[in-house]
Amino acid sequence: MAAPPKFPAPVVHSVRDLERELKHIIPPPQDPVELSILTAVLSSPASVMEADKKWDFAGLFSKLSSEIQAEQELQEHEKEVLEERPQTSASAAKVPRSPDQLL
Repeated sequence: MAAPPKFPAPVVHSVRDLERELKHIIPPPQDPVELSILTAVLSSPASVMEADKKWDFAGLFSKLSSEIQAEQELQEHEKEVLEERPQTSASAAKVPRSPDQLL
C-alpha cells in the first residue's frame, strides 16, 4: 500500500505583510478622491448593525418542510373538491379541473 501524498502547508501571510505589499502594488491617486457624495447617502453604522443570531438548521428545515407539506395538502384537497363536483355540459367548460388552471 502506498503512503498518502504529502502536501506542503499553505503559507499564511500576516496582515502587516499584506499591507506592506499593497503599498507597493497600488500607487496612490494623483488627485484626491472626493468621498463627500458617497458619505452623504450612507447609513450610519448603528442603523445597519444587527445582533448575531444563531441559526437553528433543524428548526428552520422543520418549519419549511411543514409549510411545503401544508401547501401540497391544500392543493390536493382543492383538486379532490373540483373532481367531486358533478359536471354538466354548460358548467364543464367553466370549472377548472386542475390546480394549474386555478391560477
